[in-house]
Amino acid sequence: MNKKGTRNTNGEGCIYNTIAKQKRKKFLPEECSICKECKDRSACNNRIGYNKCKKCEECKTECLNYCDRFYCYDRNQAQITINGKQTTVANEKKRKDAVSKKMETEAKVQTKSYIRKNGITIIEVCKKLNKNKFEAGKIGKNTKSKDKYHYRYIENWDDFQKPVQKITYQHINNFLNSIRHLSQRRNIKNSK
Repeated sequence: MNKKGTRNTNGEGCIYNTIAKQKRKKFLPEECSICKECKDRSACNNRIGYNKCKKCEECKTECLNYCDRFYCYDRNQAQITINGKQTTVANEKKRKDAVSKKMETEAKVQTKSYIRKNGITIIEVCKKLNKNKFEAGKIGKNTKSKDKYHYRYIENWDDFQKPVQKITYQHINNFLNSIRHLSQRRNIKNSK
């Protein structure tokens, strides 16, 4: 046990079962059984909005059957420690899927290929890498300025304004296809 009174995971993380609750846009007409039996509705502001009372937060089975305010899902979540912070790396229906995602992410962390979800875009990653290479003396001034020229083109591509985690194979493929079409047009203009 550590000083806070909780188990020290030594960085290996944990896998646990939880109930995920997402807000419904419109409440269902009939109240759930927990709310029907509730005598004190001050905590949930008389069921206006999405505030939950203690009974609602601790509910483990009733809400999976029927909840008029939330969509409720049984989930297996996995957490690991990355750079000293507990990070949820899996949120799956099946425990074995959560375990495999956890192990996959642990491997990425060990090989230093894990990218934290921090909203960074592809162009920002490219610029940081370019700056580090230049400062380390791996590329020269000409290469750095040539890369800046290419980055301007990439910055104008809408898909690359999204965070790295939201970029798909299809986004990259569309980008590469558009570059091919541009270079083909240039070659046709130059040959005339």
